[in-house]
Amino acid sequence: MGETEEIKKKRIAIILQILAGGFLGFLGGYLLVNKLLFGDWNFARLILFLIFLIAGLFITTNVHEIGHLILGKINGYKLISYRIGFFALNNENGKIKFSIIKNEGYMGLCAMIAPEKKIPDLNHLLYYSGGVLFNILFGIVLIIIKSIINPHDLLNMVFIITAAISILLGVVNFIPFFSGNNPSDGKIMWSIILKKPFSKKLMEVNRLCAQFSAGKSLSELDIPFDFNIYQPDSLDITLLFYSYFKALDTDDDEMRSKYIKKMKQWINYIPGQLFPHTCYEICYNACIDGDREEAVEYYKKAEKILINDKDVNGLRVKAYYEYYVNKNINVSKFFCDSALEVVDKFPVRGQALIEEKLVKKLINIMGNN
Repeated sequence: MGETEEIKKKRIAIILQILAGGFLGFLGGYLLVNKLLFGDWNFARLILFLIFLIAGLFITTNVHEIGHLILGKINGYKLISYRIGFFALNNENGKIKFSIIKNEGYMGLCAMIAPEKKIPDLNHLLYYSGGVLFNILFGIVLIIIKSIINPHDLLNMVFIITAAISILLGVVNFIPFFSGNNPSDGKIMWSIILKKPFSKKLMEVNRLCAQFSAGKSLSELDIPFDFNIYQPDSLDITLLFYSYFKALDTDDDEMRSKYIKKMKQWINYIPGQLFPHTCYEICYNACIDGDREEAVEYYKKAEKILINDKDVNGLRVKAYYEYYVNKNINVSKFFCDSALEVVDKFPVRGQALIEEKLVKKLINIMGNN
């Protein structure tokens, strides 16, 4: 696919999002003007309406992600991260931890790992369509409830706006496009339905992810990574990470360096949820390669998240940073010990084994110095 066609698709997606937002804005504006100029609303009611509007957006986004969560669980998926706006629930050391994280390219996120055993494409389709289905059904239910109870004035408008947001959110997500290099549900769904190359790549990524999560070594797996991709999507980024961890697993320093170089080249294409972890690995590699300036640069880029990261991967990066950059052996040993204590709780078992290996390698280095 050429660059021009890709740009055209992105422009069409942006136009569709603008039209959807414009429709919602027109609907809300019409109702507000009608009530403020020709009705009995005052400023207090306007503020109350805006609060309900924001709450409606929050609720419908939750409905969307809960749809993915429920249908994902039914089809054997495992939850890794659940985010709405700045609020996040992450699987950290076997426990669900609440945190506030800046998001880019999405209002909500329900990250789940596909089951290790092969399941039909229909099951994957159900998981990815969960958000769209729940949004549209929720909107229809609100309309039915409104018609039954016949609420008046403000509550009536809240029902109308929330139902409109929910249905619109479902419709927009049914459209195939990328946002922050994250594929929309529609992009995935239509790819599966029409058996597009994107869906084939998605199933390959799901297969690798499931096997890696179950503890299978990447050294035993064939990872179809293409160095020559001009504009990588989120799946290409994921395959890059798997290729990189395979190089770590096999102690292939030459390929490790090549994959890190590619991460830096693709930095503007990295989805928001993967950006901190990209900084983790660039920082780690800068540490072991003796590039102190780059290590400090990427540590600072991920510092807000890294400081509070108590998973084995975050502790590993902090341990190497303390040893190679801050020259603080005692703090480095503390992070190493902490990492080994939680390694068995990391949700991706294959990566946990690599993390354990890297931490023990640093312990041996410190022991010999």
